[in-house]
Amino acid sequence: MKKIIVIAVTIALIIAGCATDTVDQKNVLTGTITKVNDGNFIMTADDDQMTPYQVQINADTVYSDDVSKDFEVNNKVKVEHTGDLTGSDPVKINAKRIIENNKEV
Repeated sequence: MKKIIVIAVTIALIIAGCATDTVDQKNVLTGTITKVNDGNFIMTADDDQMTPYQVQINADTVYSDDVSKDFEVNNKVKVEHTGDLTGSDPVKINAKRIIENNKEV
């Protein structure tokens, strides 16, 4: 009986650990890079206002599978941010995950 409980708890922990890799869609922005700086880039969001954002890249930023770390002007990007926005112009966000970084052709 103890073995069954241990196995069940282990499986539950494994499943819970895998669930933390989900993307929080409310903190996802899609847009086009307009300027690249050291440690950040400026992107214009694909929203009605074409809002500019300064996306901060740091050591904690994760890249989805096969996503390039080479940011260039006119690349289409999809970024999950931490949810912390500053009131500066452009609005600064911290990239939690780079989901897409594709050259515009």
